[in-house]
Amino acid sequence: MVTSKRALLILLWACTLSSATWAQTSPKAAAEALFQAGRAHVERGEIADACKKFEASQSLDPALGTMLHLADCYERIGRTASAWAGFESAASVAQNERQSQRLHIARTRARALKPMLSRLELRVPAQRRAAGLVIRVSGIAIPPASWGVALPVDPGEQIIEASAPGRVDWKRTIQIVKGNASEVVEIPPLKDVLAKKSSRGALRPSLAPLSDDAPVERDGGMQRTIAITIGAVGIAGLVAGGVLGIRAILKNEESLDACAPEDATRCTSHGAALREDAEDFALASTVAFAIGGALLGTGIIVFATAPSESSDSAALRLRIASDGVSVGGAW
Repeated sequence: MVTSKRALLILLWACTLSSATWAQTSPKAAAEALFQAGRAHVERGEIADACKKFEASQSLDPALGTMLHLADCYERIGRTASAWAGFESAASVAQNERQSQRLHIARTRARALKPMLSRLELRVPAQRRAAGLVIRVSGIAIPPASWGVALPVDPGEQIIEASAPGRVDWKRTIQIVKGNASEVVEIPPLKDVLAKKSSRGALRPSLAPLSDDAPVERDGGMQRTIAITIGAVGIAGLVAGGVLGIRAILKNEESLDACAPEDATRCTSHGAALREDAEDFALASTVAFAIGGALLGTGIIVFATAPSESSDSAALRLRIASDGVSVGGAW
């Protein structure tokens, strides 16, 4: 059901919009001016410029009409995945606002685009999932739950990046073919930063005492800070999931008043709408719990694997010197 995907579609749709900062005292007036400018560009055949105006208008004052125009604009310039996500999101909004004509338009356009979608699958074997691993596609972070899933993407150049604390960043640029095509990219194991430095500098390991004032490299504090941040976001996701779950239960109970007592599947149009809202909240709750749990688990792993800071009198200290790697300490 289209409406049951509302939370995920709005997330995908939001990722396609450019951010903008405006000083106008009336965002609605500015959004309307940008919308009219976008329509003028369309009439002159300047589609790429029109898309930028519609994006800015939608970021200032989200509106169903702007959403439909922007989705149409994306389709005209070949951004099929962005257009499909836009029409699906517009259909959900139109159904919620009881705008049947726009609902029909959005659903028809989305169905026509679906067979033409290009897809990208990111494969990350479990043994290659370093602690704190983050994968981005053209600057957008892809959550771990989406790894291994063929995701709709716009045709053209896509930049895939992988990074993790203490590892060497990996980057690859690919070309996504237009049409019903799929591309699979396997993320390689990220090399350890220290191992890369050793191989590039041909460093020789040797034992040598360090002076008392020698600098000690300790990155455990930074890794713990990152872990706490990731965990805090995960907890926020779990809290949001709980709130959305409660909303789903309340909406479902409210719908029962508009349904036949002897048959809960026989409902008025209002009852059916409430039931659909309950399903939407339930899906959003599930997604929030999944993402929040994944982030919280990642934060715990990153925190647990952070190097500990031993006392100066007993710890071994590691130093990269010009003649090699020197390890020393109190013996």
